Amino acid sequence: MARLMLEAAPSFFWLAALTLGHAGARQPTGLTVTSAASQGWPAISDDRIVWVDYRRGNRDIYLYDLRSGKETPLTTNSASQEWPAISGDRIVWEDYRHGNWEIYLCDLAAGREVRITNDPYRQFLPAISAERIVWVDYRSGNADIWLHDLRTGQQAPITTNPASQDWPALSGDRVVWVDYRNGNPDIYLYDLRTRREVPITTDGAAQLWPAISGDKIVWVDYRKGNGDIYLYDLRAGKEVSIATNAASCGRPAVYGELVVWEDNRNGNADIYMYDLATGRESRITSDPNDQLFPAVSRNHIVWYDYRSAKGDIYVHDLRKGTEARITSSSGAYSKNGDR
Repeated sequence: MARLMLEAAPSFFWLAALTLGHAGARQPTGLTVTSAASQGWPAISDDRIVWVDYRRGNRDIYLYDLRSGKETPLTTNSASQEWPAISGDRIVWEDYRHGNWEIYLCDLAAGREVRITNDPYRQFLPAISAERIVWVDYRSGNADIWLHDLRTGQQAPITTNPASQDWPALSGDRVVWVDYRNGNPDIYLYDLRTRREVPITTDGAAQLWPAISGDKIVWVDYRKGNGDIYLYDLRAGKEVSIATNAASCGRPAVYGELVVWEDNRNGNADIYMYDLATGRESRITSDPNDQLFPAVSRNHIVWYDYRSAKGDIYVHDLRKGTEARITSSSGAYSKNGDR
């Protein structure tokens, strides 16, 4: 069982970015192209998109507001900032300005930036939901999941198992992560309200890249030898397969009844969507280049797109059925996501 204690956080973690996906052949319309450098790792909450941007020669965090059409640099520090996550008015990221990776937050409503961790070890892969932040932390000598509550200012470890835990995701009172305690990567869940830890998967194959929205947990599952997308419904207590084609799938995201992922069935990485309410699968992109790292919120899907060879951020409007390019690249952003 996980136990909660008070403190700060450390961490380190290699990130193997999946190179799966695909790009839409439709011409982008309706949005202003904002940059001539590479961008990647997008996240979205309602009408706001954040990403990592290379236009200044280092990695910064930028924001684009779909409603106002305004782009805003959130960081301009000479060090690198990576892996943004967003929930409403709050954005978190990992930041190297102090010589090791720390977690930072920008509160748009308050107009201020806050340093969340201050530890000599590394903290990385943050996720946020409302007033809670989770990340991977290495202060105990292995990768653990830590949590910070913005209401109380308190920090606590969610996991203390001597094996490694990484890739956390958060929705409301529920935290999910990849856990190596059984010798292979499984998906685990911790309920902050009941203080109960539960294994979601126990299959001997690898399960990776979990995401959560409310009662729905999705992940990549290798039980059949290639990457498939699976879902567990906490309310129904039922596991279902979402995508099990012969090609590999990767990096799923979920919002309500919508699941999106990278899919290699067409020979390159495309973005696909499955609507749990209708039982319908849709191909979102159809460009012969790769599209990666999808994220979904309400009526919009965003992803990292290689049709320009360097990497841009694109958005698909589910209501209108239209696609638009948010950024324009000509720089050299690493396709495999290496730091």
